[in-house]
Amino acid sequence: MGVKWLLEGHQVHIVCSSRESRVACTMLYRMLLQHQPEAFPDQLRFLQYNFFDVGTDVEKAVNDLSQAATEDSLYVISDDVELGFQTFCDRLLGRVPGLHLWAASYFSKHPPDNWPEEYLTRPFRSPPAVVMQVEQDEKFRFNVKPYTQVELLQDNNDLETVYHPPQGHPALYPGDCETCGCQVATILLRLRESVSERTTASGTAQASLEWRDMLVLYGTNLTGIDRKDISGLINGLKNSGIPVEIMKDDNIKDVATACTDVVWVTNTRNVRGLERKVVVVVQESNFDIHNDRLYLMSRCSSKLVIVCPDKRL
Repeated sequence: MGVKWLLEGHQVHIVCSSRESRVACTMLYRMLLQHQPEAFPDQLRFLQYNFFDVGTDVEKAVNDLSQAATEDSLYVISDDVELGFQTFCDRLLGRVPGLHLWAASYFSKHPPDNWPEEYLTRPFRSPPAVVMQVEQDEKFRFNVKPYTQVELLQDNNDLETVYHPPQGHPALYPGDCETCGCQVATILLRLRESVSERTTASGTAQASLEWRDMLVLYGTNLTGIDRKDISGLINGLKNSGIPVEIMKDDNIKDVATACTDVVWVTNTRNVRGLERKVVVVVQESNFDIHNDRLYLMSRCSSKLVIVCPDKRL
């Protein structure tokens, strides 16, 4: 719809509604820039807000966009929307009768009342083994429409697990463990090598696996606090020759467009809407094993590596 509106000559507004949606909306913006006519460099706008603060940012967004409307018409796209978006839509429609707004969300409970909805339920991004992991998340079961059952063969090679046993690994948590990092590095190096060999032997034009195709993600702990200290695992990766970078706020554009050929490490909240061929999920506790699957594992389009506490715990 964004491309269609641009080609029709409309000004299109990409609305980023939260910190969590920055990467997804940045990707969308960069994709639409390719279709913006050169004669109209200001036809595409990127606007960032935080709708979790409903009282302030929602009203600011409504005011900004209603003033940008042309002849009571406005064209808005937003990705990965959550809390506060219903209020934003209803207030904006009250100010701009000719509102054209398309948005996407994980959750089925965020669209405004009486607005048209379409449910995309076919799991076409992730392989079956990953889909089965995602479906076990409690947030998926209570907030997301069930996947359509598709007849696909499950390949156990799509999923590998690195266990962090109480004996033999010096650190308390998997994220602190350099030994776990080395084991993950062995898997990543093997994947790159095997893809290169298979591509060369077949003689096809299929691109080989690069570091930029990989992502290391961790979630939040039981209290919802971001556990940023996964230095042990990162050191294990680096000491094994894996180019690793920790994502910061000024890396959003780089991560969204995969400009730099490195393996990015970040909290899953920073990359919702992103997708990588290989995703390494670091689970620090048994709580993590049953939560954050939707956000963490659904980012994977080919190979999922899970680092978790010992299976006997």
